[in-house]
Amino acid sequence: MLSFLLEKKIFSHEFSNSINLRTLIFNAKIHDFDELYIVGGNILEKGIVRIIENPVNDTVNKTTIRYIPSYSGEAHSFQVNAYIPQNTFNLLLNYDETIYSITLLLELDMIDGNIQFSSTPDEINWNIETQKFEIADSITLEIVKKIS
Repeated sequence: MLSFLLEKKIFSHEFSNSINLRTLIFNAKIHDFDELYIVGGNILEKGIVRIIENPVNDTVNKTTIRYIPSYSGEAHSFQVNAYIPQNTFNLLLNYDETIYSITLLLELDMIDGNIQFSSTPDEINWNIETQKFEIADSITLEIVKKIS
């Protein structure tokens, strides 16, 4: 399981005659107790999480994590696209970031997939040479009140 702390919420609403897409975009970092290493490379610490409203609650859209290589001196990163039901999306849209923190947990096949536990505790390795994305088995969102 990978755990991401989500920060700096941005709301995007794309609509036209053929599309009505509401998305929350967050800066994300791997939680402190996990370290994600690219096999043959460096640690992967930060990225973007896009949480997309799925108003019909279909199962066609799968949650994925994708490796984003570095460009023009930018650090390499990741992008997660997660699809959630409309009522959960509305809850996330309306929560107050100054009072609550949000964590996204991705449940992955960490035995046979390209993202696997290493022999060192709390280290996770991602073999991007084989495949630059993984499909999550499930996701969990945790909204927790910050300690003052």
